[in-house]
Amino acid sequence: MPKGLNGLDLTVARGMVHGVLGPNGAGKTTLVRILSTLLRPDAGRIEVAGHDVVREAYAVR
Repeated sequence: MPKGLNGLDLTVARGMVHGVLGPNGAGKTTLVRILSTLLRPDAGRIEVAGHDVVREAYAVR
């Protein structure tokens, strides 16, 4: 997992739109792929709308 994602804690309120900015190699694309269930995270926990992206991938999609 890219170093940029280590220790990441992100909460986005329902209905809000956020941008992700950072230098090349910071993990932006990796984060989006994990959030969209295209990539499994190596560690940690990620939820979208209260659904775990690994255990509840179908609900996340």
